[in-house]
Amino acid sequence: MTTAISWPTDRLSLPLVPGYAIEPADGVARTDMEAGPARHRRRWTTTPTIFQASWLFTRYELAIFEGWFLHIGDEGAAWFEIPLLSGLGLVTHEARFRGPYKAVPRNGGPTANAELWTVTAPMEIRDRPILDAGATAIVLDSDITALYATIDDFTHLVEYEMPT
Repeated sequence: MTTAISWPTDRLSLPLVPGYAIEPADGVARTDMEAGPARHRRRWTTTPTIFQASWLFTRYELAIFEGWFLHIGDEGAAWFEIPLLSGLGLVTHEARFRGPYKAVPRNGGPTANAELWTVTAPMEIRDRPILDAGATAIVLDSDITALYATIDDFTHLVEYEMPT
Protein backbone atom coordinates (compact mmCIF):
# COMPACT_ATOMS: atom_id res chain seq x y z
CA MET A 1 0.00 0.00 0.00
CA THR A 2 1.24 3.44 -0.85
CA THR A 3 -1.16 5.60 1.09
CA ALA A 4 0.11 8.01 3.76
CA ILE A 5 -3.34 8.57 5.27
CA SER A 6 -4.63 6.21 7.95
CA TRP A 7 -7.98 5.81 9.67
CA PRO A 8 -7.63 7.31 13.19
CA THR A 9 -8.14 4.01 15.07
CA ASP A 10 -7.01 5.61 18.33
CA ARG A 11 -9.93 8.08 18.11
CA LEU A 12 -12.61 6.36 15.99
CA SER A 13 -13.91 2.81 15.98
CA LEU A 14 -13.83 0.50 12.98
CA PRO A 15 -17.04 -0.16 11.01
CA LEU A 16 -19.70 -2.21 12.79
CA VAL A 17 -20.08 -5.87 11.85
CA PRO A 18 -23.92 -5.97 11.60
CA GLY A 19 -24.81 -5.04 8.05
CA TYR A 20 -21.17 -5.24 6.91
CA ALA A 21 -20.90 -7.03 3.57
CA ILE A 22 -18.07 -7.26 1.04
CA GLU A 23 -19.32 -7.08 -2.55
CA PRO A 24 -16.65 -7.51 -5.22
CA ALA A 25 -17.65 -5.79 -8.47
CA ASP A 26 -18.32 -8.03 -11.44
CA GLY A 27 -14.90 -8.37 -13.04
CA VAL A 28 -16.10 -10.46 -15.97
CA ALA A 29 -17.58 -9.11 -19.20
CA ARG A 30 -20.08 -11.34 -20.99
CA THR A 31 -20.71 -11.21 -24.72
CA ASP A 32 -23.70 -13.14 -26.02
CA MET A 33 -22.98 -14.74 -29.37
CA GLU A 34 -25.42 -15.09 -32.23
CA ALA A 35 -24.87 -18.83 -32.09
CA GLY A 36 -23.15 -20.93 -29.45
CA PRO A 37 -22.17 -20.20 -25.88
CA ALA A 38 -21.50 -16.69 -24.61
CA ARG A 39 -17.89 -15.50 -24.32
CA HIS A 40 -16.49 -14.36 -20.98
CA ARG A 41 -13.36 -12.34 -20.29
CA ARG A 42 -11.88 -10.52 -17.32
CA ARG A 43 -12.34 -6.75 -17.32
CA TRP A 44 -9.65 -5.92 -14.78
CA THR A 45 -6.73 -7.59 -13.06
CA THR A 46 -7.90 -6.14 -9.73
CA THR A 47 -11.63 -5.92 -9.20
CA PRO A 48 -12.90 -3.07 -7.01
CA THR A 49 -14.83 -4.12 -3.93
CA ILE A 50 -17.80 -2.11 -2.68
CA PHE A 51 -19.26 -2.14 0.82
CA GLN A 52 -21.58 -0.15 3.03
CA ALA A 53 -19.87 0.87 6.26
CA SER A 54 -21.64 1.94 9.42
CA TRP A 55 -20.44 3.25 12.75
CA LEU A 56 -21.99 4.13 16.08
CA PHE A 57 -20.38 7.37 17.26
CA THR A 58 -20.82 9.61 20.25
CA ARG A 59 -21.39 13.23 19.30
CA TYR A 60 -17.72 13.93 20.05
CA GLU A 61 -16.61 11.08 17.78
CA LEU A 62 -18.97 12.38 15.09
CA ALA A 63 -17.24 15.77 15.32
CA ILE A 64 -13.83 14.05 14.91
CA PHE A 65 -15.15 11.98 11.98
CA GLU A 66 -16.58 15.02 10.22
CA GLY A 67 -13.30 16.92 10.59
CA TRP A 68 -11.24 13.92 9.46
CA PHE A 69 -13.57 13.29 6.49
CA LEU A 70 -13.36 16.93 5.31
CA HIS A 71 -9.76 17.86 6.01
CA ILE A 72 -7.75 14.63 5.94
CA GLY A 73 -9.98 12.41 3.82
CA ASP A 74 -10.48 15.23 1.27
CA GLU A 75 -14.28 14.95 1.55
CA GLY A 76 -14.00 11.22 0.89
CA ALA A 77 -11.88 11.46 -2.27
CA ALA A 78 -8.60 10.35 -0.67
CA TRP A 79 -7.50 6.72 -0.35
CA PHE A 80 -6.62 5.74 3.22
CA GLU A 81 -5.56 2.66 5.17
CA ILE A 82 -8.12 1.08 7.50
CA PRO A 83 -8.28 -2.32 9.20
CA LEU A 84 -11.33 -4.21 7.86
CA LEU A 85 -12.72 -7.70 8.24
CA SER A 86 -12.08 -10.16 5.44
CA GLY A 87 -11.54 -13.87 4.96
CA LEU A 88 -8.01 -13.32 6.27
CA GLY A 89 -9.29 -11.71 9.49
CA LEU A 90 -8.83 -8.08 10.47
CA VAL A 91 -6.45 -6.85 7.77
CA THR A 92 -5.39 -3.36 6.68
CA HIS A 93 -7.06 -2.38 3.41
CA GLU A 94 -6.74 0.65 1.18
CA ALA A 95 -10.19 2.25 0.98
CA ARG A 96 -12.01 5.46 0.18
CA PHE A 97 -15.53 6.78 0.39
CA ARG A 98 -17.71 6.42 -2.73
CA GLY A 99 -20.06 9.20 -1.78
CA PRO A 100 -21.28 11.30 1.10
CA TYR A 101 -21.92 9.84 4.53
CA LYS A 102 -25.23 9.99 6.38
CA ALA A 103 -25.37 10.77 10.12
CA VAL A 104 -28.60 10.01 12.01
CA PRO A 105 -29.16 10.71 15.72
CA ARG A 106 -29.99 7.57 17.71
CA ASN A 107 -31.65 9.31 20.65
CA GLY A 108 -33.12 12.62 21.65
CA GLY A 109 -35.98 14.67 20.30
CA PRO A 110 -35.89 17.62 17.91
CA THR A 111 -34.49 19.97 20.56
CA ALA A 112 -32.46 17.43 22.56
CA ASN A 113 -28.71 17.10 22.22
CA ALA A 114 -28.27 13.64 20.66
CA GLU A 115 -25.43 11.73 22.30
CA LEU A 116 -25.27 8.78 19.89
CA TRP A 117 -25.17 8.88 16.10
CA THR A 118 -25.35 6.16 13.46
CA VAL A 119 -23.13 7.06 10.52
CA THR A 120 -23.32 5.15 7.23
CA ALA A 121 -21.26 5.61 4.10
CA PRO A 122 -20.65 3.76 0.84
CA MET A 123 -16.99 2.74 0.51
CA GLU A 124 -14.71 0.91 -1.89
CA ILE A 125 -11.58 -1.14 -1.38
CA ARG A 126 -8.67 -1.05 -3.80
CA ASP A 127 -6.78 -4.30 -4.32
CA ARG A 128 -8.41 -6.30 -1.50
CA PRO A 129 -5.91 -8.54 0.31
CA ILE A 130 -6.70 -12.18 -0.50
CA LEU A 131 -4.72 -15.39 -0.73
CA ASP A 132 -2.31 -15.39 -3.66
CA ALA A 133 -2.14 -18.30 -6.12
CA GLY A 134 0.64 -20.07 -4.19
CA ALA A 135 -1.14 -19.83 -0.83
CA THR A 136 -4.39 -20.99 -2.41
CA ALA A 137 -2.62 -24.04 -3.88
CA ILE A 138 -1.11 -24.89 -0.48
CA VAL A 139 -4.48 -24.62 1.26
CA LEU A 140 -6.22 -26.74 -1.38
CA ASP A 141 -3.53 -29.45 -1.28
CA SER A 142 -3.19 -29.62 2.53
CA ASP A 143 -5.01 -31.18 5.44
CA ILE A 144 -6.88 -28.02 6.42
CA THR A 145 -7.36 -29.01 10.09
CA ALA A 146 -3.63 -29.63 10.54
CA LEU A 147 -2.83 -26.43 8.67
CA TYR A 148 -5.09 -24.36 10.94
CA ALA A 149 -3.57 -26.01 14.02
CA THR A 150 -0.06 -25.17 12.78
CA ILE A 151 -1.07 -21.56 12.11
CA ASP A 152 -2.63 -21.26 15.58
CA ASP A 153 0.49 -22.77 17.20
CA PHE A 154 2.77 -20.43 15.25
CA THR A 155 0.64 -17.40 16.14
CA HIS A 156 0.73 -18.34 19.83
CA LEU A 157 4.52 -18.81 19.66
CA VAL A 158 5.12 -15.42 18.03
CA GLU A 159 2.61 -13.43 20.10
CA TYR A 160 3.08 -14.95 23.57
CA GLU A 161 6.25 -16.98 23.86
CA MET A 162 8.97 -15.26 21.84
CA PRO A 163 10.90 -12.49 23.57
CA THR A 164 10.27 -9.02 22.23
